Amino acid sequence: MKSIFTYLSILFFGILTAQSSSPEIKKCLNEKDYHCAEKLTKEFIAKEKNPLKLAQHYSNLGMIVRRMNKYDEALIYLNKAIQYDNSYVFPYLNRGFLYFNMNKLDESLTDYNKALELEPKNDKALTNRAKVYDKQGKYDLAIKDVEKAIKINPKSIEAFVSLALIKKHQGKIDEALNDFSNLINQYPNDEILYNNRADIYNTQKKYTEALNDIEKSISIDSKYTIAYVTKGEILQNQNKKKEACENFAKAIALGFDKNKIENSTKDCNK
Repeated sequence: MKSIFTYLSILFFGILTAQSSSPEIKKCLNEKDYHCAEKLTKEFIAKEKNPLKLAQHYSNLGMIVRRMNKYDEALIYLNKAIQYDNSYVFPYLNRGFLYFNMNKLDESLTDYNKALELEPKNDKALTNRAKVYDKQGKYDLAIKDVEKAIKINPKSIEAFVSLALIKKHQGKIDEALNDFSNLINQYPNDEILYNNRADIYNTQKKYTEALNDIEKSISIDSKYTIAYVTKGEILQNQNKKKEACENFAKAIALGFDKNKIENSTKDCNK
């Protein structure tokens, strides 16, 4: 499994929902109905005059359309959010995440640095910046940021997941596997944890264990797109082309960006 999928397994959904004051928008987001959330957020924007609230709404809207794979549109909205209030930390966090997904690591790092300038003890900013350092291969800096995040927020699952992924990328596969198993013991209903452990089992060619974990992930959240990508990769490694392609197609149908799995799906239409 390519590392980008593992990174994407750590969703920033909490950043988005934490900003939303509307129960209706939260309901749309919880149901992963992003068209509904987009429509309602635009309605709020049309009625709003307060610059601070407009910054919040545009920040939300940017993350909503990002979930719909509209990256250029998301960037426009996040830039607007910062124009309305350049001291509001969330647009920098969200734009940093967007840039990360666009593989613009320097821009992502700049936004996370700005977020930490505004809020030095923001554990999400530290964890997110660690992901950039990790992808750049700057493991010492990544670990330093994650350890700071954990010290600030000892209950941050995201930070512990990031630490396990850093170990994986360092080649410390057994340690990473042990970390994910410990996290699953603590949080047995988290689909992201099972997905990441399945990914490790897949790299170890332990396909039975990998499939068991990924089925558990899907049973927890049947709309978790990345789980179908992971399952497709596992089946592909077992030379089960038809089943693999079905799972890739399912992920795309649920909204996963098909461009991110172009290499995996290139044989599906043959």
